[in-house]
Amino acid sequence: MSSSLLFQIIRARRPIGPHTRFLAACIVPLAQGPADNPYRPVRGLADGGGPSVPGGEWARLPGGREMGPPASVHIDADGESIWAFIRCDETSPVPVARGGRFGVDCMYPDGKLKSHDTIYKFDPKGNVVKSFGAQMFIWPHGMHVDREGNVWVTDAAAEESVTVAAKAGVKAGHIVRKFSSDGKVLMTLGEPGVPGSDEYHFRSPAGVVTAPNGDIFVADGHGSNNRVVKYSKDGKFIKAWGKTGYAPGEFRTAHCINMDKRGRVFVCDRSNARIQIFDQDGKYIATWHQFGMPSGIAFSVNDEDLIYVFDSTSSSIRAVTPEHRREADPNSVPSINSVTYSPENPGPGSCESTLK
Repeated sequence: MSSSLLFQIIRARRPIGPHTRFLAACIVPLAQGPADNPYRPVRGLADGGGPSVPGGEWARLPGGREMGPPASVHIDADGESIWAFIRCDETSPVPVARGGRFGVDCMYPDGKLKSHDTIYKFDPKGNVVKSFGAQMFIWPHGMHVDREGNVWVTDAAAEESVTVAAKAGVKAGHIVRKFSSDGKVLMTLGEPGVPGSDEYHFRSPAGVVTAPNGDIFVADGHGSNNRVVKYSKDGKFIKAWGKTGYAPGEFRTAHCINMDKRGRVFVCDRSNARIQIFDQDGKYIATWHQFGMPSGIAFSVNDEDLIYVFDSTSSSIRAVTPEHRREADPNSVPSINSVTYSPENPGPGSCESTLK
């Protein structure tokens, strides 16, 4: 199967095909009691068979261009169009940065950036209607589209990649950028090509999300910072929380960040194999331990109010409700089509009953 495609995901109780490029997602807590160490990954997640399969070819890039890995996708403010942050192409090996192509998809071996657009808008049929972002990023990573239709993205390039680029006179990486829907740069957080851990520098920021009031939250976690940084809507630093570790409020690869309808901040603590939840001031609320490598999280916009967690070591896409208390067998791993939850009947280890 060609990698130069985006696929639609169909909700059906069938296994994912072996060649799909999408990360899988997981949801249901396995039994865990007070005796479990809360600061270590909880292993043993079963394969539930997978509810989702590729629904056929959906999008191609113009001119026959081969599509690189889609780093992130997001629904537009119009509720129909799709934005994708694409890592250039699949064709140019780069022998730098941690033994291969990690963090270098949009950079040539000499440090120059590729001329490919990286940010694409597709209509519901998969046709490209807009693109921009060429020669601006080394390693496209996180994407968020806010309520006004502005596009936020992160460049999580590894420091080795940034060093190679700097020798070629290129300043890129370690930034968050805000674009208008027409591709105009409206804001840059961080300093291109300059890593750091102070109020206005990042080390490979992995994700970004905005609150209804415009506050900005950055998951600064693909490097060594492992923190969440909060800014006002005009980019002024407010606070940061987190560090490398295993305890609540600590992270090992803060890989994604998103916000639910209640305004709670969800962070994929990927190498700790968990999701952590906070309020917008950084107060710890809860931890979910039932994952392998949670890499992304999304929330449904319909009445189902489901939470989708993309798990790159699972083989299925599953979902939880915000209450995440289930009526089913507490040791089962149901699919999207079969799981139901009830606040009156929490099962053993039901994703931290403190989350309300």
